[in-house]
Amino acid sequence: MGSIFRSQKMQLVQMIVQNDAAHAVVEAFGEQGLVEFRDLNHGQPFHKRAFTDEVKKCEEVQRKLVALKAALDHENMEINEELGATAGSEELASMLADKEEELHQMTTQELMLKKNHNSLLEQRHVLEIGSKIYAAQAPGTALGGVSGELEMSDFSSSTATSMLSYVAGVMPRLSMQSFQRVIFRSTRGNAIMSSVAVDETLHDYDLKMGEVHEVEKDFFMIFVSGEVLKSKVAKIATYFGGTLYAYPDMAADKAAMAAEVEKRLGEADSILAST
Repeated sequence: MGSIFRSQKMQLVQMIVQNDAAHAVVEAFGEQGLVEFRDLNHGQPFHKRAFTDEVKKCEEVQRKLVALKAALDHENMEINEELGATAGSEELASMLADKEEELHQMTTQELMLKKNHNSLLEQRHVLEIGSKIYAAQAPGTALGGVSGELEMSDFSSSTATSMLSYVAGVMPRLSMQSFQRVIFRSTRGNAIMSSVAVDETLHDYDLKMGEVHEVEKDFFMIFVSGEVLKSKVAKIATYFGGTLYAYPDMAADKAAMAAEVEKRLGEADSILAST
């Protein structure tokens, strides 16, 4: 190929090529770098051009290449250029489609693992912070036995309509004030609510969009009378972006759940460290 710093003598030629062989001919000339092609469809609307579908396919291939290169750069992986140099356009498009689907599945699985890890962290905070609030706020409790185990009546029984039920979970800190006002109005003040800031930055995961956001969250525990108000409070908490978690009544059950959460956290840390 001639030097780019000096004008070269050019000759205008016209080639008549069959449609089936046009792609191969243009590709061969392109590899030589000796021909400059002119667009004879200049000024014609794009959707009326004969090669519109081919251009869209090229744009789709380019999009996949950019996405795959960004993923490889993120993992500091080198690109194997030998296969791309020998592959044809159709073969390259098929290969990129397979790689993009594989990358999408791997990314989704990684996000699911991280989301599960984040849920375990939130469950641990609920158990740790909730134990302090529960002991101070829960009525109908009694300390008995040598171990001083905390017990509460069974709220699911038919005689528990006058007892307090509770809802526990975590919520984005920005929504907490509005959530408290709505809870007060919806229950007409017949609710005991406590909230504590979580001293760890948590995350929200969008599996559909593949996005991760750092969010500051607060723990909340709400005591209400009856299952009807409990269900209403749970729906309101979900509407404000809160996540509800189980909190056992019995201290033994809480200790067992805490041990299970720590075990699963260790397993999740090992899996994420190896991926």
